[in-house]
Amino acid sequence: FLLSYRAFMTPDSLAELLACRLVQSFLDTSESMAMECIKVRTFVFIRNWIRNYYDIDFCDGETSEILLESI
Repeated sequence: FLLSYRAFMTPDSLAELLACRLVQSFLDTSESMAMECIKVRTFVFIRNWIRNYYDIDFCDGETSEILLESI
């Protein structure tokens, strides 16, 4: 996914969607296993994105600001 998503969305829009997903999972007060999986998988995805594609998607600073502001 991280190799091909740029064909249909920008890094900023992906960051906004991931940030919304992560924030929503923390706002849900249920302690369900599904919510825990969403939190972990979203965090791991963001971590891998930053680790492996920093030079491509985060060098301008806007994408990282979107993630940091929402988290």
